[in-house]
Amino acid sequence: MFAVGLYAWKLLGSIATEPDQVNAHLGSAMPLMMIWVLFPLYGQGAEPKNSPLERLSGRIWRAVVSRTVANVAGVYFAGVALYTMVFPKRASLLVTVTVTLGISVVVAVHKTWGRLRRLTTQMYVNVQTLKRDLNLIHGSETERTGEKQDAARRSWDVVRLDLRTSVDTGYGFGTPVLPMETIDELNEKLEKAITALEDDKEAAMEVLEDLGKIQRACTSWIDSVA
Repeated sequence: MFAVGLYAWKLLGSIATEPDQVNAHLGSAMPLMMIWVLFPLYGQGAEPKNSPLERLSGRIWRAVVSRTVANVAGVYFAGVALYTMVFPKRASLLVTVTVTLGISVVVAVHKTWGRLRRLTTQMYVNVQTLKRDLNLIHGSETERTGEKQDAARRSWDVVRLDLRTSVDTGYGFGTPVLPMETIDELNEKLEKAITALEDDKEAAMEVLEDLGKIQRACTSWIDSVA
């Protein structure tokens, strides 16, 4: 991230000292376009594969930060591209273009981090509901056990959707909260626990521990008014 910022700063200095070299500046801005497109994908590929629940907070942080850097780099590239088109013909428009792009950066960053706060708050609440439903299964009246089990399954369906949701963007190329393999493992654990809780009140201990890890990963960004 520091390298990206340093490169962008040097490019800005080059534009300031040689404003008429528009073609050279556009060529120099091409790496920023590549960062916009590829940086989040690189982050996904480099994400540690082991112990995703223990690393969940870091996974969420890295996804949002990489998307933020990519979006800023993309707007910066767009600014340089517009500069090459505007400066030779209508230099008076540069201020307007600069202000517009500055606002675009603020909006893009706000949307990304606002999405993070909304998703983590929602996920924390949904996980808490699931934990309560699991705790209600054991000890319930025999004729209502199936009803309590179904309630826990419905709560898990909601949590599973949260876990499959991209943290950093609403599009399909974003980083989901957890990898599908981990979600499938949780699903298997949960189904076994829901079934076993009818006779064993300790059957959900491992699942509850995993759900607690998810909640702890969310706590840093909880915002009930996001």
